[in-house]
Amino acid sequence: MLLLHEDFYAKKNKELARSLIGKILVRQSKEGPTSGLIVETETLDQKFETQRKGFLPGMIEVLKTRKGCILFVIGHPDSVVKIKALEPVEGVDLMKKRSQTDKIYNLCFGSTSLTKAMNITQDLSKHDLTQGSLLWITEAPPELQISKADVKHAISSKPMLDVKVHSYWLKGSPYVSAYKL
Repeated sequence: MLLLHEDFYAKKNKELARSLIGKILVRQSKEGPTSGLIVETETLDQKFETQRKGFLPGMIEVLKTRKGCILFVIGHPDSVVKIKALEPVEGVDLMKKRSQTDKIYNLCFGSTSLTKAMNITQDLSKHDLTQGSLLWITEAPPELQISKADVKHAISSKPMLDVKVHSYWLKGSPYVSAYKL
């Protein structure tokens, strides 16, 4: 599979969010490999101060919340995309063990469940996805590749934050948020 390089990530929010749909997120850990097809992403219609924090395109930020960790991919300076859902591809039994569930649709359904299933923790913040170690993103193999027409887009508002949320997802995938099916 083809590893994505820095030029792939050097995109603005919406373009990167759309481009990540259909790519494969791979995690190599001591327990073994896990991977998933990216089926849902989200970005805000605003700029982020990523360069000030020392982030470059192709790096990740992992934020810890009450419910778990959330994975963000850094794009063009000041662009950030949240990986929201995956379709498990490799290491499904390991994901089930980590998530303590046998329900495949719940393994990587939502930001915090996918980081738990893939063992993506805060210590991976500032990890460079372009290096091909620990965590990286690749092109999907031919049997999993999608067309641009398969990517859907919706805009919603967060009035309290005065921003618009851009959501992208793979049409017809049972692994995306229920309201998008």
